[in-house]
Amino acid sequence: MAISPVLTINQLKQGVRLTHMNVRVIHKWTRPDIRDKTKTGSIEVLLLDVENEIIQATITKQLISFFGSKILVGKVYSIRNLTVNDNIGPDKATPNPCRLKFEFSSKVQEITNTSIPVHGYQFAKFEDIVNGRVSTTYFIDVVGKLYEIGPIVETRHGHKCRTIKLEDIELVTAGFYYTHAKIIDLDCTSGWYYDSCKLCWAKTIKDEKGRWKCTQTGCDGSTSGLTSRVPRFQVKFIVVDTTDEEAAFVVFDSQITQFINHTAAELLAKIEKAGDHDFIPRELEAFIDKTFVFKIEIHDKYNVCNGSNSYTVLHMSDDDGLCEKWLAKHTELFKVKLDSFKSSTKDMMVRVANVKVLSSTITS
Repeated sequence: MAISPVLTINQLKQGVRLTHMNVRVIHKWTRPDIRDKTKTGSIEVLLLDVENEIIQATITKQLISFFGSKILVGKVYSIRNLTVNDNIGPDKATPNPCRLKFEFSSKVQEITNTSIPVHGYQFAKFEDIVNGRVSTTYFIDVVGKLYEIGPIVETRHGHKCRTIKLEDIELVTAGFYYTHAKIIDLDCTSGWYYDSCKLCWAKTIKDEKGRWKCTQTGCDGSTSGLTSRVPRFQVKFIVVDTTDEEAAFVVFDSQITQFINHTAAELLAKIEKAGDHDFIPRELEAFIDKTFVFKIEIHDKYNVCNGSNSYTVLHMSDDDGLCEKWLAKHTELFKVKLDSFKSSTKDMMVRVANVKVLSSTITS
């Protein structure tokens, strides 16, 4: 029996049955029955795929007993045999031209797939909302500072709603940034080095036959296997700046070795000789309480979409003169403070996801 290929949302076409797709459920809500508002007419879900694309799917009331309790927000599923329809009507939640519909023959199986983003945020700018450049017919994501919560009121159609007011904030997007920060701790819960491919420096993993292979597509070590691996630095520093906000910066081999006179392999050999595999090298602890200028990357998938609070360091320096030259030369790069891209929000900072714009009561 032929195995059906795993499709992405962008590959779907109206009028064609979906054969197989892996998605994460990011939102779920009920719609009342047209004839009896006290009963549930359907369950609607938003599905997110590996490409960060979103599509709405409908479970009709006849199928709620089959699929309603199986579909949980945050879980990843392999779904099969759904109908692909046009996304029309006043209840559409996404701009996607297609909408999925569950059938009696549909199959749903929970799977583990960490490559699919957790949230799938696609934030709209406040100025675009206020100026009418964002459609009000489907859900949008916004992030802002919450400064007023209104009471629950009943609309003229018998629905209940609450008005909240948000203040615009500066939202750092994916890209490269400089920041001046002090290292205050090491996070070695996942170790301080990784076993790399000796050919290209990428990470290595074991295949189903127990052979070590490179994870970099195109590298000879990804197909033929590796006879040996090279330990390289991968150190997670906890840093703080003048705003007293903390962040995790991951520093790799090329940056660590410019400050210490040992390779990761040499330090690992010393530790193995001493017989203490949980020991953290003194050479790495020496970074604590030192201040650097860091050039970091805020990654679209891992930091913006998935909300990871670990940032990759591309370059670092403790040379004050060189730091000033960097900041003067790279004027196109932002000089940011940690509190402007901290992924965990403060008490009064909220992300409002999957909402419809009913009015533009927003402070810009």
